[in-house]
Order: sequence, then C-alpha cells, then structure tokens
Amino acid sequence: MPIGGIISFRESQDLLNIENQLAKNSHFFGIVGFSKQMTDIFNLILEIADCDANVLIYGETGTGKELIANAIQAVSRRKDKPFVKINCSVIPSDLLASELFGHVKGAFTDAFKDRVGRFELAHKGTIFLDEVAEMSTQMQLQLLRVIQEGTFERIGESTTRTVDTRIIAATNLDIDKAIKNGKFREDLYYRLNVIPIKIPPLRERKEDILFLIKHFLKKFSLLYQKDIREIEDKALDSCVEYNWSGNVRELENAIEFAFIRTKPGEMISLNKLPLKIKECTGESYSGKNFNLNDMKAAEIVQLLERNQWNKTKVSRLLGVNRTTIWRRLKDLGLER
Repeated sequence: MPIGGIISFRESQDLLNIENQLAKNSHFFGIVGFSKQMTDIFNLILEIADCDANVLIYGETGTGKELIANAIQAVSRRKDKPFVKINCSVIPSDLLASELFGHVKGAFTDAFKDRVGRFELAHKGTIFLDEVAEMSTQMQLQLLRVIQEGTFERIGESTTRTVDTRIIAATNLDIDKAIKNGKFREDLYYRLNVIPIKIPPLRERKEDILFLIKHFLKKFSLLYQKDIREIEDKALDSCVEYNWSGNVRELENAIEFAFIRTKPGEMISLNKLPLKIKECTGESYSGKNFNLNDMKAAEIVQLLERNQWNKTKVSRLLGVNRTTIWRRLKDLGLER
C-alpha cells in the first residue's frame, strides 16, 4: 500500500491502526496527512523519486513546504548527496548572491577570505530555495542562468564554474499575481515549475485535524515527559470549527499551549485552548437531523471517534442504516 494511502479500519482496532499508520508516515516523511489531498502528494513524491526534475512547492505559511521538500529529497536518488537549504526572504538582496554563488577575497568590504556558495556545496545533491519569489529580479536572472547552463561565477571572480544541482523551490505567494506584477520572472517560473506541488491549507483538509492532534499529543508527551494522549469532544469540535489561518504550525502551537496547561493523565479540555480557538465551539450531533451526504469527512471522523468507531451506534444516532455509513466512508476514501 502506498505511504499515506487508505487506512484499513477494524471495529475494535480502528484508532490503534490509525495511530500506527500515522507513526509510520511521520517517521518516513515527517508529515501527518490522511486527507485525499495529502495522500495524493505523498504518492506524487514516490512517483518522482527517480527523476531530477526541478520542483516548485506552493502553499500558505505554516502548511509544511519544507517538510515536503525534505520528503522529496529523502526518497530521491540524490538522498545520499548534500542537501542545502536557504531562505531567500531573510537574506538581504545584496548578500544573497554571495550566499548562493560564493565570493573571493577582496570582492567587497568584509570579504576577508574566499567563500564557497550554497550551489557549490550542493553539487551533485539538492538545494532548497525557500521563498524563492522574494528574490530580486536580478538574482532571478542569475538563478535562471544556473538552471539553463549549469554555470556561474563567484562574486569578484571571472572563472566560470559548473554545478550539477537539483532545485526544489517554495513560495507562499500567488505566483500568477507575482508574474503579472513583474515581481517574478515568467521564464524562471517555467524552469522551476516542472513538477508543481500545491499544499492545501488546513481549513481545506479538516479531516486531518484529529490525526494531527493525536500526533502532536504524542510528540509533546515525549518532549515534556508527561502522559496526555486524548482531547475532549468540545475541544476537538472547536479545533475543527476554527479557521487556522496559520495552518498546521498554528495548530501545533495551540495544542502545545493546551498541553502545557493540562495535568498528566488528563484530557485536553476546551478551557485549556487559546481563547480565540475555544470560542469556536462546535455543535453536538445529539438530537439533530443530519444529511450524511452533506457531512464532511472531518465531521464523520469526529462522530466515529466519539463512539469508538462503532458504525452501528453512529448509524442509529444519525437515523440511517449501517450500510449507508459504509457507503459514505467509501465515498470519502475511508473504507476498509
């Protein structure tokens, strides 16, 4: 079964199987994702493992672009070669060329000795250019030359050097808008965008929230040396209802905040969450009529989780037969 593929649920062992599968995925990718969008990304990473084509990763801040880059490199045929990372948005434009291509002694003030650039360090390996769209247009032109010709010069040097480096780039900007506004070169875009990967924001894959929370609780149990493995229904409802503009990173911070405030052996309760999150209190299913076809995967997973994945009990709560539950799970990619 592909990593990140459909998880097999059994009545009495469903949650354990989910957690075991998540642990396996986390160990390999460093990513937790159960939704179809993330499953497709996991499988794409495996499909491109034997190629050296450039990759452009899109996604809002906090969606895990660097984790995806790590996963691509980890399964690539360059996995045993250098993997060099640089965040293009945090280095001043006048220093970025030196960081990427290096310089020779005396090339500029404070250039007291020769320096090897990141591309040379990544020779035969992979370089990750985070926030690549923050580069100046002049730097983009220099990057385009490296991609097209595989050559560059250190600052202050006339010797042309050759490099063999696979590029994985990432951005949180709207590339179409950046190109239209003249902020990003269209020719560079087509050179980088050989394999595009778009990471959906957390609000578009809420069925992953439960599994991410389980993952973070395990992580913080080890980090803080106290055993907290569960979250109350009301707290989970609020997490699902919340918009998560900061995506997975914001969710992790919220769970860590609540974890720190919770005593060992207790469950994460609603009042332990940050104020803006606990104000998004979800509704209970009890006593309400629901159209199963209108329910999102996250809602169904929550309800099944609350009832230990007993489909018969859930079917009674919703006023449908057990076969209807099974069919809906199949439609959502959650079937046995």
